[in-house]
Amino acid sequence: MNIIKHAQHTHTQTHTETHRHTQKKERDREMETERQKQRDRDRETEREGFQGKLKKNKTKKLINITKSDNDSSKKVNSNNIGVEKMIVLKSTLKQIENQLFNSFAPNDSKFFIKQLTILARKAMF
Repeated sequence: MNIIKHAQHTHTQTHTETHRHTQKKERDREMETERQKQRDRDRETEREGFQGKLKKNKTKKLINITKSDNDSSKKVNSNNIGVEKMIVLKSTLKQIENQLFNSFAPNDSKFFIKQLTILARKAMF
C-alpha cells in the first residue's frame, strides 16, 4: 500500500514539475517576444530619424537633432525658426520686465529682484 501511495506521490510531483517547467518556458517565450517587439519598435523609430522620437510637433519645428559619430549621444540645436522664436521670447520678457519695474519704487524693484533670484535658485536645486 505504501508503495502505491509513493508511486502516486512521485507521479503527481513529476507532473507538477513538468507543468512548472512548461509554464516557465511559455513565460520565457512571451518575454522574448516582447523584447523582440521592442527592438523592432526601436529600429523603426531609428529609421524615422531622431526627429520622429519627439512627440510635440511644435518642438520638432524649432530644433535640429544630430547623432554623434563617436558615441550614442545626440546634439540638440535650435534651427532658424527656433532662434527667431527665442529672440521674440527675449523681447517679450524684456517688455514685461520693463512694465513691471516701472510700477515699482527703486528700492522695491531691488527687493523684488532679490526675492525672485532666491526663488529661482531654490527651483534649480
